[in-house]
Amino acid sequence: MKTFLKYFERLSYILSQGAHVCDVAVVNPLEPCVYNRNRGNVSVGVAHNIVKRLVTQAQTDVDFIDADSIAAAKVENGRLLAADEMYKTVILPDMIAVR
Repeated sequence: MKTFLKYFERLSYILSQGAHVCDVAVVNPLEPCVYNRNRGNVSVGVAHNIVKRLVTQAQTDVDFIDADSIAAAKVENGRLLAADEMYKTVILPDMIAVR
């Protein structure tokens, strides 16, 4: 058991080094849920399917981003800078309302 725990201690250390890099952000469809609950749930399903396909088929890391983060973000060199992250691609799922 001690060897097992030592292994995960080392693995945890290795994975905590460096900086998180994610090129794709998917807008979290919260506003459609406020506007119309049923149609909003469809938007949430679409967003989750997009993320599922990107992660499983394209092996791409994906972050969800909300409207407030986008409002506070800026664009530099063709990338969206939001908080400490930098995105090449921002995906807006099928949404009937945006803020």
